[in-house]
Amino acid sequence: MSILKRCYDVASYIYGQGNSPFWNNRFAWLRKIIKNTLEIAKLPVAQDASILDLGCGTGIASEEFLKLHPQTKEIIGVDLSSKMGERAKKNLNSRFSFRNNDYTEKALWQDWSERFQGILAFYTFHWIPRRKYSEIIQLIHRALVNKGWLIGVAMGSKDVGGIFDDLIDELLHIYLTPLEVAKVLDQWNPKEVSEIEKVLHENDFSYSRITSLRYNTLVKRFNDLLSIILYQYSFWLSGLDPILFPSIRAKLIQFIKNDSRFYDDCDRIQVPHHLVIFEAHKS
Repeated sequence: MSILKRCYDVASYIYGQGNSPFWNNRFAWLRKIIKNTLEIAKLPVAQDASILDLGCGTGIASEEFLKLHPQTKEIIGVDLSSKMGERAKKNLNSRFSFRNNDYTEKALWQDWSERFQGILAFYTFHWIPRRKYSEIIQLIHRALVNKGWLIGVAMGSKDVGGIFDDLIDELLHIYLTPLEVAKVLDQWNPKEVSEIEKVLHENDFSYSRITSLRYNTLVKRFNDLLSIILYQYSFWLSGLDPILFPSIRAKLIQFIKNDSRFYDDCDRIQVPHHLVIFEAHKS
C-alpha cells in the first residue's frame, strides 16, 4: 500500500465534514472554491454527458457539479483511496460510480474504453509525479470527446507560505536517505500558471481561463496552523518512525514562529495559500 493511499484512507473519516469548527470552516472554503469555479465556467453539458472525476475523494466536486448540471447522465469517480470512494458513493446518488485506482498510472488509461464530455480535477493535479506530468495530461486529452473540457484547481508552488520549498526538503534530508527523499518529493508537484499553460498547450488543449489565486486565512493557535500543514503534507511523515514526530513538529513550529509571512500587522497568525484554477478545452 502506498504512503499516499494510507494518508487518504485515514483522511476519509473527516474529509469534507470536519469534526470541529476549524475543520468545518476549512472544508466549507474548499467547497466554495469548487462551486464558484464551476459556476463561472458555464460549461456545456449534454443530457447524456459522462463526466470523469479524477481524485474524487468523498465526492465534493461531483456533488457540486450535479447540483449545477442535474441533466448529467453519469459521473465516474477515480481515487487511490477505496475508503474515500465508498464515502463518495454514500453521499451521491446512483449516477455516481467509483473505481478504486491511481489515475497517475498509465495502465488505468490503457484499459479505458469510455470517452467523456468533461473531466473534473479538483485539488489533485499536484499529485501527478514530475516525470509523468505531460504523459498524464496527454492521456486525459485522449479520454475526452471532441470539444470536451477539463476543469479543476491545483495547489500552487507557494501554498502555505512556500513551506514545501523552504523547510520540508531540509527536514526530509535529516530523516531519510537521498533516494527516499527523491521519491517523496516526486509525489508532490505544484505548478505555476505558466507551467500549466505550457503543458496544456503542448498536449493540444486550448485554454480559456488559468488563474493564480493567492489568499490568506487566519487561525487562532499555532496548533491550528500546524494541523493544516500536517494534514496537507502528511504523506511526508507516513514513512517515518512515529518516535520522530515530536521533533518534526517542534521544527515546524519554530519555522512558523520565525517567519514573518505567517503574521499580519496585528500579529495574528495567517496562512498564505496559493491555488491555480484552470479550465481547458480539447481543440
